[in-house]
Amino acid sequence: MDNDLLNFFKPPQITEAKCVLCVQPHSDDNEIGMGATIKKLASMGCEIHYLTVTDGRLGTQDKNQDLDKLAKIRKQEAIDAGTFLGATHFHFFDYKDGTLKNPRKLSYRISELIRTIKCDFVFVCDPNCKYEAHLDHLIVGQAVSQAVISCSLAKYPEKTKTEPFEVSAIGYYFSPMPNTFIDITEFLNDQFQAMEIHKSQLSGDILNMFKGYLINQYKNYATEENSLYSQGFKLLRPMHLHCVTEVNHI
Repeated sequence: MDNDLLNFFKPPQITEAKCVLCVQPHSDDNEIGMGATIKKLASMGCEIHYLTVTDGRLGTQDKNQDLDKLAKIRKQEAIDAGTFLGATHFHFFDYKDGTLKNPRKLSYRISELIRTIKCDFVFVCDPNCKYEAHLDHLIVGQAVSQAVISCSLAKYPEKTKTEPFEVSAIGYYFSPMPNTFIDITEFLNDQFQAMEIHKSQLSGDILNMFKGYLINQYKNYATEENSLYSQGFKLLRPMHLHCVTEVNHI
């Protein structure tokens, strides 16, 4: 295999990122999925943008909860947690939780945002997680993937007033097939502190369950000699997202 072909199949390096867009279906997904990596990138001078797609109003088991009030609480939690991790720009699409239906239309809006802020890396939950049942996660992951392969086209979406821009890579968190592992030993406690900011969602037994699960996963992902904990991502270039049958092995 020649060098050009080897480079085609080689995933890019997260630590090369200068500006990243971290997309979450709901407030708290970024923190749970990649909070420590966000903190690490911010500490290296990377510009961090958050995009929260839905308002999270359905995130309650309280029949008496005022859903408009909960949506406002969750928006503030997203800002507070993201700021703690080093995010400096916050974007909200404010779709009502549980109402997403059309990945293509959503991809238009995401593409416009990517072309506006010109982020070189985009992160999102992996829509190819085989047993993922939450439609918001599946639709957002699909929409971001479509936006990443299309935002370099001159007329995507049609009538756009933004200029084409090519993203260097897409990184999937919550991925069953990670190909990139980031040492987060120094930043794991920061992630947990950021998760605790989401008081409307994460507390008590639920928070402890997440912490225990993630600690075990990150220990298993730690491959570097001096690393205790690593986060895993499926990192791909835009060209890997269309007609590349070997993508599972990249």
